[in-house]
Amino acid sequence: MTQALQTAVRSLRANVDYDVHGLVGIRLVDPSLRDVAAVSGQIGNMQGTLSRDPDITIRFVDEVPSGALSWIEPHEVGFSDDGFFLFAPGSGQKPAARLALDAVDRPYEILCRTGLAAVPLLRPLVDLSMLAKGVIALHASAFTHNGTGVLVAGWARGGKTTSLLAFMARGAAFIGDDRVYLNPAGNRLYGLAQPVGLRAWHLAELPRYGELVRWRERSRLRFSSALGRLATSVSAADRIGATHGLARRVASFADDASVAIAPDRLFGSYPLTGKLDRAFLAIAHQGADVRVEPIEPERLADRLVFSLGAERLPMLAHYLRYRFAFPERSSALIERANEIERKILLEAFAESETYALYHPFPAPVRALYDAMAPIVG
Repeated sequence: MTQALQTAVRSLRANVDYDVHGLVGIRLVDPSLRDVAAVSGQIGNMQGTLSRDPDITIRFVDEVPSGALSWIEPHEVGFSDDGFFLFAPGSGQKPAARLALDAVDRPYEILCRTGLAAVPLLRPLVDLSMLAKGVIALHASAFTHNGTGVLVAGWARGGKTTSLLAFMARGAAFIGDDRVYLNPAGNRLYGLAQPVGLRAWHLAELPRYGELVRWRERSRLRFSSALGRLATSVSAADRIGATHGLARRVASFADDASVAIAPDRLFGSYPLTGKLDRAFLAIAHQGADVRVEPIEPERLADRLVFSLGAERLPMLAHYLRYRFAFPERSSALIERANEIERKILLEAFAESETYALYHPFPAPVRALYDAMAPIVG
């Protein structure tokens, strides 16, 4: 949290505004310092004064009034005549938030219990607010290298962050990691100032970033890496035995171990915006080679639409619960999201070069750079 923001909150300023690249405005009403920190942790430090009506308003209260609830998922999701209620860790037996999921022509309103670690569904609602304006949220990394704007998208653990780090270590400008917004108007890319997840192999191949990780965090990553190798060996030796499934789950858990480092600590200053010139679909494969191949824009768009649909499943589950509670209320935006996203992607990719990036898992940093650099320039 910035010093200016702390001063504003301490001076009893009732509202704190966030302006996400001039596209989506968020207003916090009566937040505590912890509430502001929680929102910043979800969408980055993007505070600013809104000169327009917010797209999302979050009102913080000591207790979210609910009355007598009917349960959809007992003590997790409920509804009453007053609205749709979500519970969350730390909210106890009382609701964490009340919200509606059918808003399109009006701003989203969230009544949220103060002091939670995160505002329920905030990121998905930001994504939907973007989509309503023709801007798509991608699970991707993005950077600018030698004047070329690069997007690396794909499924989870596909090599997006590793590609980013490979070029950041060679002077690229950081746009975003994990969540990148693509506006086909001018093919603009926008990122969030969120922490970057570093894994054990990143630190091994890029010691300059490893030096920024605390000793305890490095030790945890080394332990996870060793555990993953052991579990993989056990799984390979016992492919049909009782330990195989457990060993694979342990190996997968170990592969996901990471430490989160703020981008300014890793890279210094950064723009968080750029132009899309090259789009890569990163795919891990069983081979040992790293290669880049041209891919048709339509093929890339179709694959990303299904990837985005998979990521939206938790949000979609809440939307279906909402429709169960209020069958007469619907959101054409949510129900047509795949169609809208494909149209946006095709429009953007028509103005850029598109490639598939194949690599082993975990992705080797230097080999990724060597394969991508001739195309990125």
